[in-house]
Amino acid sequence: MENKRLKCSVVILLSLLMAFMLMPATVMADEPEVMEYIDFYDLEFVEMFDYEAYINQPGNEHLLEEFLYTQHRMIVQADAVDAYAQMIEHFFVVVDGNLQLVYPYNYAGAYVDYDTLVIQLTCISDESTAFYRRLVGRGAPVVFKQVQFSFNELITFGEMFVDAMEIPVVSFGFSTMDNAYRIVLDQNDHMSHMLVDNMSAATRFMPVPVIFELGEKFEFTSLRGGEQLTGARTAFSVGLTGRRTSGGANALITTGHTFTSFDAGTTISRNGQAIGTVAMSTAGHVFNGSPGTSNGDWAIINLNAHGTSMMTNFIRTGDRITGSRGSGTIPVGTTVRGAGQFSAFSGVVINVNDSMNMPAPHSTISGLTSVNRTGSVQPVQGDSGGTIWSTPVTGTNLFEGVLAGRRGTDVWLFSPLRWAHPHFVIANS
Repeated sequence: MENKRLKCSVVILLSLLMAFMLMPATVMADEPEVMEYIDFYDLEFVEMFDYEAYINQPGNEHLLEEFLYTQHRMIVQADAVDAYAQMIEHFFVVVDGNLQLVYPYNYAGAYVDYDTLVIQLTCISDESTAFYRRLVGRGAPVVFKQVQFSFNELITFGEMFVDAMEIPVVSFGFSTMDNAYRIVLDQNDHMSHMLVDNMSAATRFMPVPVIFELGEKFEFTSLRGGEQLTGARTAFSVGLTGRRTSGGANALITTGHTFTSFDAGTTISRNGQAIGTVAMSTAGHVFNGSPGTSNGDWAIINLNAHGTSMMTNFIRTGDRITGSRGSGTIPVGTTVRGAGQFSAFSGVVINVNDSMNMPAPHSTISGLTSVNRTGSVQPVQGDSGGTIWSTPVTGTNLFEGVLAGRRGTDVWLFSPLRWAHPHFVIANS
């Protein structure tokens, strides 16, 4: 039976080589369970530890080295990352009421090479590059690289493969560095191993390059509070407090997948005292309120007077968030730091606009940024919703988004602030 399934999958995949018809797919989500109350018991707005003092203790020399290296890389690449943010802002458009990324016909991604932004195009004529130079601004540290396939070509053909797969797909999206479409299959499914072996030889005959990989399933880092669930109260972390874009009401941002079973308007409390209500959340196609996009994994909580009294722009490491990139995002190669209620971690962006299949409820979260761990610490369960930030110059930390989850032991993912930015800004940005 399994061999039959495998042969059927291969036949379907190979048949796609003969056709470029992208068939629309509809994802139906279960009706969210209505619950009246969430105990936001693990919010720690103002209780923090001095991370710099901790890493300077005897025996923590490796953490100090990691910290200094990360800070150096973030400062060196700041101008290149800013140039990318200015460029990519022009690619965000509202389509049928939803915020989406729409790429120019010749665009094939960009990445940071130490202190320079490398923009990949299918044509690097003076006319083509002039358009992008205008987007990034005069004096921006950019160079151009010619590649064969645009993102639009890769996405169109790659998503056809994903739609036809009968074997568990962990994640999918374009690979900027390989100029290819990347499909990650569940490494714990033996049929995935067989398919990767069978398709390796066939990929050279495909109209666009498709890379098949094996990997671990996407795991929400908030499934348990430390070691276990406590009733309906899953542990997660605060991203940052700030205010609503419209009206200026006080609010906080965190992960969205925790709220898939709760309606907008649900009361949020900490230690038995109400701090606010759920305004909106989204985790792929499962959402509450009116987020205006199906991208990302984020939620916004409207704060009442008690919640407002707990607001701060400090995070648990002792760092202070002094700004944000606003509607901008960061490219492949960017070094970032993160902190949740249990862990402080760092990494380098390896993929942007990644899509991950949710374990439950069944949906796909798109628009995530994948980060490869660079230090010795990986986020753990309960860190979801935690703060992700960059440091362009010493003493200036920019909020980039909230932690979504991890894939295996070396890759973690975050939801860029850009998807929530129409509704939320940090207090001093």
